[in-house]
Amino acid sequence: MLLEPGLPEPIKCGRSTNGGASWTALQNWIGTVADGYRDVDLVVTQGYAFVAYIYANQVRVRRHSSITGFADSVRTVFTGTATDSCYDVAITSDVDEYPTAWWLYVTALIGSTVYAKRSTTLGLTWTNYATIGTNAIGRVDIAYAPFSTNTELFVAYHRNNDSLYVVRNIDYGDSLDWLTPQNTGVSRKNSSANAWPSVAAMADTAIIVYEYNYGPSDNDVHYVISTNDGSTWTQGTVFSATTNEDYPNITGRSGAGWAVVCVYDVGSTCNIRFRQSTRYSSPSFTNTADIADSIARFNVGPAIEYYDLPSPRYGIVYVSFRPYEWAWFDYNNVGIVEEVANNQTFSKTIAINCFPNPSVSPKIELEILKPSTVSLKIYDINGNIVRNLINKNLNAGKTVVVWDGKDDNGTKVAQGIYFVKLSTESKSAMTKVIKLQ
Repeated sequence: MLLEPGLPEPIKCGRSTNGGASWTALQNWIGTVADGYRDVDLVVTQGYAFVAYIYANQVRVRRHSSITGFADSVRTVFTGTATDSCYDVAITSDVDEYPTAWWLYVTALIGSTVYAKRSTTLGLTWTNYATIGTNAIGRVDIAYAPFSTNTELFVAYHRNNDSLYVVRNIDYGDSLDWLTPQNTGVSRKNSSANAWPSVAAMADTAIIVYEYNYGPSDNDVHYVISTNDGSTWTQGTVFSATTNEDYPNITGRSGAGWAVVCVYDVGSTCNIRFRQSTRYSSPSFTNTADIADSIARFNVGPAIEYYDLPSPRYGIVYVSFRPYEWAWFDYNNVGIVEEVANNQTFSKTIAINCFPNPSVSPKIELEILKPSTVSLKIYDINGNIVRNLINKNLNAGKTVVVWDGKDDNGTKVAQGIYFVKLSTESKSAMTKVIKLQ
C-alpha cells in the first residue's frame, strides 16, 4: 500500500500487487497535510491497511482491505481544540512479533502534548487513552519492539528544550504502563528548530534518527541508540556531508538491520538519499544510494519499509516536487535505484466524492484534469457490478452524476454499503457510499 499526501488535494491510497512495479489508485478522501509534518502513516496487518491521518482537527484511522483496497470503517481517535491543534500522528502494530497480530497503537501530537491509544478490535474501537509527553514540537513517532525483554513500545518526540525524549510502554499500550519520559541526552548543533525524530526498535534495541543541525545549510542526520531497553543511549552519525539532509525516516524490520532515508538538497534541487546498517547493536551506516532522477519535495519527508515478498527488499515512498507531485515508490534492492515510470504511478489527475452520504439517492461528483474516456460504476460489497452510470468522453473539470439507487435492470437495490469506481484510460479512483431506503 502507498499513501500520497493531499498537498493540498485529497489524500490518496494506492495498492500494488507486484512489488511496486505498478500501482492502482483505490480511494481518495479529504484530508489536510501541513507542509513539514508527517500527518499520514500506515501499517498493514490481518488483511487490512490502517491509515492514520489528520482531518478537521481530528486524528482519524481508516481501515482498508489490503486485498481490495476498499475502506470499511473510519474512526476518530483524537480530537484537537481551538487552542490545541492536531499536528502529527503515527501508527504501528505488533505484527512483527505476532503474525496474527490485531493490536494497533497510535500516538499523536496535539498542541504540545503527546497522547497514545490502542485498539484491540482491528481499529473499530480505541481505548487506553494516555498522556505520555509534554512540551513537544514537530514530529512524533512510535515503534513496536518485537521480542523485547521488557519494552513493547517506544514513542519518540522532540521537546522544546531541544532534547529528544523517549517514552516506553511495558504492557502492550496499557494506559497505566507508560513510563516517565526519558531524556536521551542528545546535544544538537542547532537548538532552535525541530529535530524530526523517527524511531525503530528490535528486541532490546531502539534507535532514533534525527536532524542534528536544522539550519539554512549543512544539515546532518544523526542517531541515538539504546541496546538495553532505554537504560543508556549512545550517539552516532548516519549522514554527514556538505549537503542538507532533512526529514529522516528509519525502519528495522525482519532482521535486515537499520535502513534510513532522508531528503537532501544540492543547490535548488532536492533528492532522496538511502543508507543501511546491517548491524543492530553498533550500527555502521554504509551502502549510500541516491535517488536522483526525480526532484523530491523539500518539506515532505520520505518513508521506508522492509518487506519479504516477492523477495527481500526495501520500499521507499516519497513525493516529487510541484507542479507534478507524483507519489513515487522505489522497490528495488539497495544500490539499484530505479523508480517506476510516471505512467505506472498514480497522481492527482482524477478525484471522486459522494454527497450526501448516507443517502437514498446520492450525488457523485467526479473531477478529471484532462479530457478522458470515463467510466463510472457502482459495486456491491462482493465486488459485483450493480450499475454502469457513465461510459463516455468527458471534458476536463467537475461533473455531478445522481445515482437513483437502482441497478442496471431498473430495480431498487437494498440498503447498505456500495462502492463507486471512477476510471479513465490510465487512472482509477474509488470511494464508498451508504445507500439508504
